Amino acid sequence: VEARVLERITRFADNPDARATVDRLRQALARLFLDHGAVHMQIGRTYLYREGLQPANLALVRALKAIVDPNGLINPGTLGLP
Repeated sequence: VEARVLERITRFADNPDARATVDRLRQALARLFLDHGAVHMQIGRTYLYREGLQPANLALVRALKAIVDPNGLINPGTLGLP
């Protein structure tokens, strides 16, 4: 992100309690989505993508990741993959 864009962002003091509350809410919503067979399209580190896959589908995703990114350099940890 360009410096001129970052300069326009309001900075707030860190608030660990608020951050923890938001994290708990995000996890609860992700679980609710999963429990109802829904998905959030912002797939990545926060939402329960891996948990929502059938075992065969997860195996396919892992195999594709291993082929495309054998050293685990592309977005490590996203989708619950190395």
